[in-house]
Parts: sequence; structure tokens; C-alpha cells
Amino acid sequence: MIKTLNLSRLQNPATAVGFVFMILSILFSGWIARIPEVQSNLGLSKSQLGFSLLGLSIGALSMTITSGWLTSKLRTGVSLTSSTLFFCCCIALPAFAWDEWSLLVALFAVGAGNGFMNVSINAAAAVVERSEQVNIMPYCHAMYSLGLIFGALLASAAGALGISVALHLSVLGALMALGYTLIHPVLNQLPQVKREVARFSLRSAELLMLAVLAFCFIMSEGAIADWTAVYLKNELGASASIASLGYACFAFAMTAGRFSCNYFRVVLGVQRLMLWGVVITIVGLLLPVLVPSVAAGIIGFAIAGLGIANLVPVIFAASAKIEGIHPSAGIATVLTAGLTGLMLCRPIIGWLGESWGLAMGLVFLMAMVAMGGLLTLLAIRRFRVSL
Repeated sequence: MIKTLNLSRLQNPATAVGFVFMILSILFSGWIARIPEVQSNLGLSKSQLGFSLLGLSIGALSMTITSGWLTSKLRTGVSLTSSTLFFCCCIALPAFAWDEWSLLVALFAVGAGNGFMNVSINAAAAVVERSEQVNIMPYCHAMYSLGLIFGALLASAAGALGISVALHLSVLGALMALGYTLIHPVLNQLPQVKREVARFSLRSAELLMLAVLAFCFIMSEGAIADWTAVYLKNELGASASIASLGYACFAFAMTAGRFSCNYFRVVLGVQRLMLWGVVITIVGLLLPVLVPSVAAGIIGFAIAGLGIANLVPVIFAASAKIEGIHPSAGIATVLTAGLTGLMLCRPIIGWLGESWGLAMGLVFLMAMVAMGGLLTLLAIRRFRVSL
């Protein structure tokens, strides 16, 4: 029987793991929000910045592929601690770069830390789900979304106060490491799960289908986050502050959707939850295309955030429960597929935007979400994938 999730105390394992998700997103969004200042400080062109940012994707992919094996060799608490502290140390490195090549190397380290921590925290959430018999994956991803908002607000405040990027990210990393020590005793007691396959794997047909779904949905979620503010500003003529508000509405809606996931999972069932999520996401993306106004754009992206909120958490949870596959290996596999999709998607949308406008980029994302919905039906009915 699945028990009710109790989040009243920090000593609760589910609460503690959720806070680690938030630590990851606060750190990462702190860096994302200050990219323009790093670009300006180094005098980089758009193409030079794009080249340097490639290090982020390469680092994340390379570490995600190997971290499934690595986390299976470590106790759950040790994996969480080592990945979190490593990422806390790496996050300030880009602020000390002096050219595009040093920034590339720094971002490779940041990407590696992000990939290692991503696998570790999702594997820890899967361990808590199994040991405590609770559904916490949507809650953990909601905490991640909440952390993105907090991190962006902190970065905005630091910039407004004239605090340098180096000082901001260094202090942020130190504070997050200090915060982690408060919950470390609880996390250190999490059990270790032993499974047969403990590395990146596509041996299971079920895991292969989940990886394909992750390719569609993680790509779409990441791309919507990437292009929301850009679309509102460049295509619909919104001011920079209003464009940021559009992204905030998307993030808030996604956070709300993830916090309410367990309720709708019980009411609708997982299959209908996923399919309704696909439909709502497509409707949200279609709105700013059909009604090209700032208000419609903000509302549409908020609707899309609500729809896409629980597609990725459900896939992560399912990948950690496949018989014969270690949870970290399952998560590493679907995360690698998703990051690969996101890396391929960015230049495709950029090319579509240059050639026909960013509206075509949104159409492309609608097509990917729709494809993910059809594959979800196929996975459940033909391959008996347990979501």
C-alpha cells in the first residue's frame, strides 16, 4: 500500500531528498541567470558563447552515462554527499574563466557535476519510494522547479546590488554546501539497493521505450524553458521584465502541477495523467502561435508548464523500478536520452527560428510532445511498460 506523504519534518527522508533537489536547481539557476554578465565580462560573441556552452552539455552527458555505474558502487548517502559537494565546488568556476576555452573547460566541470548530482538525487528518491512506500518523485521535481525560481530571484537581487558573479556563485556554493550538512545525517541512513545491471543500459525493452519517451519529453520541457522568454521578447515584442514574467509563470505552473501530481495520479490514473498532460501542453504551445500577443503568450506558456509538469517525473519513477536494473542505471539511461534530445533540439529550433520564425520552433515542440503521447500509448498497450 502507498502511504500518504508526510513532509512536516526535515528529518523525514522524503523531505530531505526534496531539499537536495532544490539545492541542485538553486545552484544551476544562479549560473543560468548570470550568463549574460559572464559573456559581457569576457567579451564573447554569440557564437563564442555557444561554443563554450557546449562544454555544459558534453560534461552532463559524459557524467550521466558513467554515474549510473558509479552511484551503484557507493552507498546512497555517500553518492548524494559526493555529488552535491562536487557540484557546490564547481558552480563558481565559470566566473573565473578568462576566455572562451577556459569557460568551455569550466562548464564541462559544471555539466559533469550536474549530471552526477542529477542521477544521484533521482536514484535516492527511488530508494525512498521503495523503502517508505510513498510516491515522492513528483514532489522532488516540484522542489527542483521551486529552486529554479528561488535561484533566479537570488541572482537577480545579486545583480541589482552590484555583487560580482564570482562572489555570488562562490557564496551560493558555500551556503548550499552548509545547508546540505544539516540534512546529511538523514540522507546518510538511506539504504542501498542492489540490482543486477548497474550501468547505463538499453538491454531491457521496457527501459528502451522509457528512454525514447524521455528523449521526447525532456527535450520538450528543456526547450520550452529555453525559449519562453526569447519568444515573448523577440517574437511578441514584450519588454525584458515582462518576458521574464512569462518564464516565471511557466515555472510556477510547472511547480504547482508537480506538487499536485499524486492527487491527480489517484484520480485519473497514470495513463490518463500522461495523456492529459500531452494534450494540455500542446494547447498551451498552440495559443501564442494562433494568438500572437504578449498576454496570450504568457497564458499559453503557463498552460504548457502545467501540462508538461509530470511527464518527466513519471518516466524517472518508472525507470527506477524495472526488474533486474539498478535504479541509478535506469535513471542514468533515460536522463542520457533526454539530454541528448535537448542538445540536438537547441540548434534545430535555432535554425527554424532563423528561417521561419520561432513559431515554427513551437510547432516542432508540439510535434515532439504529440509523438511522445503516441509512444506512451504504444509503450503501455504493446510493450506493457509500467508507468
